[in-house]
Amino acid sequence: MLVALFAAAWWWADSRQMVAQQVPAPASCDLARAVCHLAWPDGERVTVGLSPIPPQVMKPLSFSLAGDVAIDAAWVDVVGLNMDMGFTRTELVPAADGLWKGRLVLPLCATSVMHWEAKLFVQRKSGLTETPMRFTTGR
Repeated sequence: MLVALFAAAWWWADSRQMVAQQVPAPASCDLARAVCHLAWPDGERVTVGLSPIPPQVMKPLSFSLAGDVAIDAAWVDVVGLNMDMGFTRTELVPAADGLWKGRLVLPLCATSVMHWEAKLFVQRKSGLTETPMRFTTGR
């Protein structure tokens, strides 16, 4: 029983290391200004949003993912671009019909303007996709 539990945990952790299919966000995508509409290679469409707008450091932020798409798991990794801030991850969880949500707090930074990249990972039966999106705090 313990071996089976260990094997299941290893498989789950290893599944997060899968190679993700890169799906670029539209050039107009700026999460600090509005939601972003993404189109996956199979034709499915989703909307990604950040709240509140504009985002601020050291205050709770909500990420949302909406669409009529079957999703097995979703998470967002946020990294600083103009200063190493490590990374912050939020798991997105189902909140309502087709809506997934997650919360996080961006760390305080010594610069007045900080550029961030939020990488959205979505696991579906067709595979794992990764979509980097950018936004700025402190404008």
